[in-house]
Amino acid sequence: HYRTVFRGFSASLSDAQASGLRRDPQVSAVVADRPLSLVPNLIGKPVGAPSQARPQGKDSVPPGIDRIDGESIIRNFGNVGVAVVDTGIDFTHPALNVKPPSFSAFGTSANDANGHGTHVAGVIAGRIGSGIGVRGVAPGAPLYAVQVLDANGNGSWSTVLAGLDWVAANAGALKIRVVNLSLGGFDFPSEDCGAVGEWVWDPFHYAICTLGQLGVTVVAAAGNSDPVLGNEAWMFLPGGYPEVIAVSAIADYDGRGGGAGSPTCADFGPDDTLAGFSTRGATVALAAPGVCVLSTWPNGGYQQLSGTSAAAPHVAGAAAVYLASHPGASPAAVRSALVSSGRLSGNCAVRGDDPYRPPLVYLGQSDSDCR
Repeated sequence: HYRTVFRGFSASLSDAQASGLRRDPQVSAVVADRPLSLVPNLIGKPVGAPSQARPQGKDSVPPGIDRIDGESIIRNFGNVGVAVVDTGIDFTHPALNVKPPSFSAFGTSANDANGHGTHVAGVIAGRIGSGIGVRGVAPGAPLYAVQVLDANGNGSWSTVLAGLDWVAANAGALKIRVVNLSLGGFDFPSEDCGAVGEWVWDPFHYAICTLGQLGVTVVAAAGNSDPVLGNEAWMFLPGGYPEVIAVSAIADYDGRGGGAGSPTCADFGPDDTLAGFSTRGATVALAAPGVCVLSTWPNGGYQQLSGTSAAAPHVAGAAAVYLASHPGASPAAVRSALVSSGRLSGNCAVRGDDPYRPPLVYLGQSDSDCR
């Protein structure tokens, strides 16, 4: 049952039962469930380091964090909780500050059996100060595991809605201010927080809008390109909804601007350009590193992955950084601040001539920080 993002329920119905509910004057809409999955991990052709790696030395700073000048962020993030709506999180990883309670749409433990959610969590908030691994953008921020995808990375609108409903119900008490959605699927986006024309209601879009009204900033992967549909970001949901901060991926291999880096674990295009797999378009708000991103992995491990699913948590972490010093900021204000501080020109910006080249999320004070 959904009680907070909207009033409703999911069920397996016959055609006759669905038709009967549609005729009930107390029922606003009956909508077919749809499959959703994690944004696929892309390892690509190895050209240097293996796809799995361990951090070197104490509190390793991955290139992606260095690229957005996130390594200078050291503060208390206790007032900004981040919900990782994904495959769960490894509860015991020493580099992650995973807080109870958690939620699983499958009625089981939200401990991560896939790895994707744990990787996302580390990019957002990997801890520093104890030499236990790589750092995230908002180190040590409280993380909440919201498991809506199974061990194979598969789910549906109904499972994701269950997770978002849990977030909405607990956002106030747990101080959840940011949601990361590195998942989705290609579909046609609705307008006006859920309506398409006059007859189809979009519960997923409606739930996103409800979270926004509760003061929760939603960050989503812009999506990896589809062999049939191409790289149109507006068709990848939830990233295509205007109420989320959609994030595309750049290829960054050295943690610096200027385009001089060489491919490491995989080659997805020239250094500092939009990754070849990344969707793009006017609905994308920001870009972030998304190639060979080193982060946490279940059982105390670390792994390099590529995809817009690895880019989005850089922005979710940046949103937490902003909210730590602007606790009353609305989702619209967070989006505006991150876009305004992002780099659209100069050495720090995304390189290339793509007409939809978005600003790069950036936490530094000067462009000299990325040289």
